[in-house]
Amino acid sequence: MSDLRVLVANCLVGGDKVTEREESWIRNIVEFDCAGRSVVCTQRDDIALGQVSGLVGRFADTSEFVLRNVPQRQLRKSLILVERLCWLLSFASMSKVLWYGYDYPDGTPRSYRRSAVGSINGFRPVFNVRDVTSIQNFVRQVFSRYVHLEKSRKLNVVIDYLLIAEERNRATEGRLLLIFVVLENLKDTYARSKSIPYSGGYYRKSTATNSPRYTFEELLSAMLMDVGMRKDLKSIIRLRNELIHSGLSRLPHASQRRIYERAQDLVREYMLRLLGYRGSFLAYSSRGDIQRTVQHVV
Repeated sequence: MSDLRVLVANCLVGGDKVTEREESWIRNIVEFDCAGRSVVCTQRDDIALGQVSGLVGRFADTSEFVLRNVPQRQLRKSLILVERLCWLLSFASMSKVLWYGYDYPDGTPRSYRRSAVGSINGFRPVFNVRDVTSIQNFVRQVFSRYVHLEKSRKLNVVIDYLLIAEERNRATEGRLLLIFVVLENLKDTYARSKSIPYSGGYYRKSTATNSPRYTFEELLSAMLMDVGMRKDLKSIIRLRNELIHSGLSRLPHASQRRIYERAQDLVREYMLRLLGYRGSFLAYSSRGDIQRTVQHVV
């Protein structure tokens, strides 16, 4: 059995283990526990040292992930594991982490490269990328549940839209529409997961064809309550309706921005609770200065 070495881009996580060199050393290695399977990540020197400001908005080959002693029959399964780890690290860091190739001596072909699109952002991440322990704990706690919910709740789609909303130079209305699409997607997959009747283009309160339908706010509130969250959604709902119907809002830009930040906080906390995470994370609205704590586990 050979080691699988996977080339990964846009991963900003620091290291906690040291690589010794002839006349120096660098802390550039971090190990992730993915449901009992170890993935060892070696970071490029500038990434390990936190020298990333010049990489924002660019695609950067940052990392090598290694899975030890992979049987040939488990190559595809191992790559799927890496793909899922990349999505979780994308959410944690708010940069599009993705793999774009691998080297595997027992495979055919032994080396593989693919086209990949994504960039480093890292604006207001969910976790401090230099706090290696927090990100390791996040991955260890949620990996199994992410695997369980990934398809039914379309979690990779949710994460991708969050990343797109945070791309540089995007208009505030565009960011808002994307975060509202995220909420719509989460609401829809929640309703499906609860087998709520769907008829005539609406989710219904009973199986009768003409039964009362759920409003967006009602379903969203039920979705949040399902993970122990009680939130006032009025301002988010009003702005969502205004943008959907008119394309622009009459609210001042500062007010729109505050609502966008509230929606970001809402989605972050919901995702963490849904995935069964327990611990601290960075609130988007605090500009990364304030940690909030999730104690409820689904």
